Parts: sequence; structure tokens; C-alpha cells
Amino acid sequence: IKIPRTVFGNFSKLQFPYVIKSTTGQKAREVWLVNNQEELDKLKKEKFVKSKHYFSQALVPNAERIRVLVIGDRAIGAIKRQTKWNKSEVKETIDPIPDDISKLAVDSARAVGLNISGVDILVNSVTNEMFVIEVNAAPSWKLINKYCSVFVEDEIIKYIQTKV
Repeated sequence: IKIPRTVFGNFSKLQFPYVIKSTTGQKAREVWLVNNQEELDKLKKEKFVKSKHYFSQALVPNAERIRVLVIGDRAIGAIKRQTKWNKSEVKETIDPIPDDISKLAVDSARAVGLNISGVDILVNSVTNEMFVIEVNAAPSWKLINKYCSVFVEDEIIKYIQTKV
């Protein structure tokens, strides 16, 4: 499972541009693209909170962001999502989910011991290289219900019934 190069603490270990995230952010509210030292200094001064922890990740170029909802050993729905700094992307359903994306999502959920998760994957649209940027233990599935031909609540009930 590949992840973008990630640094905790000393952000200068990555070359600009890179992404900074808080460990507690939700819905990309605490995710920032930093292009240079001036932007980094401004970000630290204006946005950082001393009680929070932050990390940086190398920017994946030409990236499409995909959210895959995993229940048990199945990827049940996937959509392309916007990145915070590329609002021109269109949300679109990925159906069927390609085997490589499905396998990566399921393997990622297993790696962190989750039975239900939202796995965020970046795909470089030029090289098709895939990186997992998050495995969310409390994913929202509103968009999966809305855009995919699946009713997530029913899928969760079916999964639970196989375990009792």
C-alpha cells in the first residue's frame, strides 16, 4: 500500500509544493496546499493551533481523488471527488469499481483493522500510480447513497448478519 511521502514535525524535509493536514480535520477543513516558505509561515501563524498535531505529505501531481466505501471484504461504492484546491473536477460514480482500486481499498481497510471505512485514494492521471491518503473509521456515506446504485445501510445490515 503506497502513501505519499509523509513527514511529522519537521516540514522542511519535503520539497514544495506539499500538503499539510491536521490529524483531527474533517471534510478537508484542515488541509492546506503549501507552495513556498512564505505560505508555510503564514499558515503556521494564522491557522495552526498549538493543541493540534500536523503532518505534511508530498503533493501527488495530476491527481484524481477517489473515495471508496468498504464494508467487510467488499468495496461497495466509489466516487471521484474534488480535491480542496481543484474545484473543477466533477463528482462521478465509478461503476464498476476497477479491481485494482477495489483491492487497494479493501487491503487498506484490513491493514488498519476496520470493517467499515471510507478509503481515499489519489490516482496520478498521467502514470496511474495510486496512493492511499486516508482510511476513515467514521466515513460519511451520503454521497455513495446519492450517486451509486447502493443503499449503504442495507449493505451494513447484510454484513452484520453474516457475522452473527
